[in-house]
Amino acid sequence: MTKMEEELDLNSVKKSLKVLNQEVETSRQEVLRALQSKSADIATASGQVTQLTELLDALTNELQDYQWLPAEPITGGGAGGAGGGPTLQLRPYQVQAAAEAYATGEAQLRASEAAMEVLNVILQAEQLLSELQTSRSFMSSTELLLQVSGLLQSVSAPERMAMEPEMLWTAKERYRKQRLALLTSLDDAFSKHLHFTSGALQVRPAELPELWRCLGLLGVQRTRIEQLAEEVLKQLNGMVIARHLVLEITTAGHTTTFRWRAARGSAVGDDTNTFPPLAAVGKFLSFLGQSCTGEAEVYQVLGFSLYPRLVKLLSRHLEIQEAEAMGFEKHLSSEGFISPKESSLSRWAQQRHQAQKQGPQRLTQARRWILDEAEDRVLVQLHSTKRGHFSMKVSCAADRLARTFDEVVQSQQQEARSLLGRMCHLFAILRPYVQGGLRSHLGRCGLFVTDVMFLLHQLRQLPVEYRPVKQMKVLEQRGQDELWAMLKHQEESLVSALQPVDLLGLSSGESYVASEAALGAAGEQAKRIARALSEVLPQVVLRKVTLHLLGAFCEELLQKLLCPRAQEAVPFAGAGLSSGVAQVGRWLDTLATGAAGGDEFREVLAGLKKGPKGPSDAAAKEAPEGTAICVLSAEEISSAVTLMTSAQSMVRQTLQAAALPLDQRLQEEVPGYERLLLSSDLLGSDFSRFLERRLKLAKSMSKEEAMRLMSLSFHDEALPSEDAWRILSAG
Repeated sequence: MTKMEEELDLNSVKKSLKVLNQEVETSRQEVLRALQSKSADIATASGQVTQLTELLDALTNELQDYQWLPAEPITGGGAGGAGGGPTLQLRPYQVQAAAEAYATGEAQLRASEAAMEVLNVILQAEQLLSELQTSRSFMSSTELLLQVSGLLQSVSAPERMAMEPEMLWTAKERYRKQRLALLTSLDDAFSKHLHFTSGALQVRPAELPELWRCLGLLGVQRTRIEQLAEEVLKQLNGMVIARHLVLEITTAGHTTTFRWRAARGSAVGDDTNTFPPLAAVGKFLSFLGQSCTGEAEVYQVLGFSLYPRLVKLLSRHLEIQEAEAMGFEKHLSSEGFISPKESSLSRWAQQRHQAQKQGPQRLTQARRWILDEAEDRVLVQLHSTKRGHFSMKVSCAADRLARTFDEVVQSQQQEARSLLGRMCHLFAILRPYVQGGLRSHLGRCGLFVTDVMFLLHQLRQLPVEYRPVKQMKVLEQRGQDELWAMLKHQEESLVSALQPVDLLGLSSGESYVASEAALGAAGEQAKRIARALSEVLPQVVLRKVTLHLLGAFCEELLQKLLCPRAQEAVPFAGAGLSSGVAQVGRWLDTLATGAAGGDEFREVLAGLKKGPKGPSDAAAKEAPEGTAICVLSAEEISSAVTLMTSAQSMVRQTLQAAALPLDQRLQEEVPGYERLLLSSDLLGSDFSRFLERRLKLAKSMSKEEAMRLMSLSFHDEALPSEDAWRILSAG
């Protein structure tokens, strides 16, 4: 065999050994899975280790004996035959077989050793868990549990590896149950040695340090400290509301009790155990550090968790001077409850002192803004949780006032609610007085109502504890009162402008011209109102107010046609406005979209929805017997229809003047518009046309209105209006 062939055989042997190493690792995994069998199987497998070792020794000796053997001398030239002596011949197949047997045995040996190691760990863990059941000390039980945890962790598979021996799973499950039982016992011990009652705290100081150390070793100490902080905060909440507290510390056996109660009458100042709330809180926290925590680290963690909430509680209920706050924090810092750099309470006391000086200055500044007679408007960006971001125009006074709300809350703290309430009261009283004539001046009234909406929205964005609820209601009521007065005045003015219109007496040209001129003047007035309100009111509120005024316009014309006896002005239909405008605070939820649904109308102006929607009260009353019903001539019918058609056009022009969109719901949204449209369409028609429109007629008109319209329209019909209505309603 040549030298090249020998090298090739050696390479093949190396590759075979590499494959064998992989098989060794695979065999090790198989042995680990074999550990799922009973312990008897493992013991049997361990007994074969000696036999495997002897087999490996025999294989090794055989490999050494047969690796090189004498061969026949090789004759011929070359360096190999120059000496003339015998040479060795390599037998690769024997080497490969021996190497494979050796690798297999070594893999089995390693797997057996690993199995023995795992089995040994599990047996040790089981032994420790058995000892844990008989342990009578929390500390010893905790230490045993930690040892078991370390042992099981050393033989556990990776986190995502699902294959583990069943014996290991059983040991882990037993460990979890023992841990849970130990934690339950520790909680019971805490409840026994650290017990809160109403006005008292009972402690066994000698027992608590061991409990805290056990919780620390188990990794749940911080959770228990958080629970203790919650319980302490509840007790402190009851202490700070008292003017003075009587403190008493007593010891009976191994138990120490800290009691507190509110001082009464002459006991204040006479008893040496009587303290103000802040000093009593300091005494209580010192008692916690001395008797309840046991270790400085636990006391520090308790302070880190409790103190921010304690500062918030003290600032809400107590009037603390800056010197008192500094002394309180210095005392807690010396005991290790807070950091030496902690000064939250001192900073709050300092800011409060400064805010008390700034309060009158802020009110004076707010009064100066409110009394400013300028009507300039600014565009502000607002946010609603339902509608997102949107904008509206408010007065400069309202904008400046709203900007100070956050500043007041941040600087005033305890005095913020009172100061904000005074600002609201000033705006509700002084702003209408400064502007004057809100009832007759559309722009000023609309701007004032928008300012009220804006301020209420800004106040509702503040935390609940800082909202001046009572003054907000006063401001809201003032806004609705001014809007009520303005709408009532504008409706009366609009109805008054329609008084010269006569739809039943148009036989002469002069009467028609006068009615047409009055109708045109009323239409122009409606457009002027809508145009003025569109500059100041948000779109949703503008649409509802405009539709209400147009409803009064249509109803007045219908009364002149169908109820000629009712010539006086219609009472303001929004009699329930005071209850509806009380929802001013919710208007802003609909401002961003401009939607005009029935639900939004109730949210915006619920009182207005009680306005003219169907037949008016006057039209609903039957005419007394003997009342003459006139029949219009063809010329009078044509003139009346022309005027009503012009009125319909004026309604649409008014909406356009207010920059409001025209949609298919116009007949439903404008009270009386559908009846006006139907009247102009059917006036002068015969019974057959009424029969074609019977569904709309029955839906929109009352019996009396329909009979009145048929009486005005029928000329050659032999059918009485009463019989005609009976036929229409039956169909």
